[in-house]
Amino acid sequence: MLTQSVSFFTSAPEFWPSLLALLLSALAVMGTPGPSTLSVTAVGAAFGLRRSMAYVLGINLGTVSVLLAVAAGIVAMLMSEPRLAPFLLAASLAYILYLAYRIPPAPPL
Repeated sequence: MLTQSVSFFTSAPEFWPSLLALLLSALAVMGTPGPSTLSVTAVGAAFGLRRSMAYVLGINLGTVSVLLAVAAGIVAMLMSEPRLAPFLLAASLAYILYLAYRIPPAPPL
């Protein structure tokens, strides 16, 4: 089983562009304003750059850990049941459209 998994990552030509897209998306998400960005700003303002670097590292490691866990779960699900891909795509599209509908009229914070 492990050999089969390793050969998938080294032989699948679509793997590396997909991984690059995932990493670029993660970078964009990590750079957009949100709770972690605001908390890092607050910690930096309160404690200074040097003392807040451990907090920034923790936020980044936590975000990457969650991203990798979710990606691994989705990949495992799709490898075991490839027929679920259209449903996952439809659910993702529906959620993005829902957010696009709900975010513009939302009151400012």
